[in-house]
This record gives sequence, structure tokens and C-alpha cells, in this order.
Amino acid sequence: MKGTALEPMIRDAAVKAIDGISRKLENTRVHGGGALGKLLRRWESLEPQEKEQFIAMAITIGTAAAAALAAMRPKRGIKRAGKRVKRAAKKALG
Repeated sequence: MKGTALEPMIRDAAVKAIDGISRKLENTRVHGGGALGKLLRRWESLEPQEKEQFIAMAITIGTAAAAALAAMRPKRGIKRAGKRVKRAAKKALG
């Protein structure tokens, strides 16, 4: 099975999960001022297509980061891995 075959299932599950968290916190009116609170407030204003694009971008960046770390030889160190991850993320974001 190709890894890309799982992407639609992962994307749908992630969108449903974040929607569920957002609804639960909205019902209790608990939105903090931190990064998670900001993300959830922004999430509520997104259209379904924008939510899917956001999750797809997160999957792409996460996959690129994992691939960059896996491709590194242990001798090269964390600093070089960070550079590869940043380069892969920039490439994925266009």
C-alpha cells in the first residue's frame, strides 16, 4: 500500500478530531490565549476546504521532516537535520 493512499483517511480523521475538540471547548467557553486557543479560534472560521488544505499541509511537512531525519546519517548531527527539515518545509509550502 502506498503512503499516499492513507492521506485522505488521515486528513478526514484529523479534520473531524479538531472539529470535535473545537466544539467541546466552544460549548464550555474555554479558549485560552495561548497558541492552541488561537488555532482553535482560527479553525472555527475556516471553510471545510481550507481545513482540509491545512491538514494536508501539516501532513506534507510532517512527512518531509520525518524523511529528512531518516535520511540523515547519525554522524551529521541534529543541526544538519534541522536545515534539511526547514528546506523540505519551504519546498512543500511553495
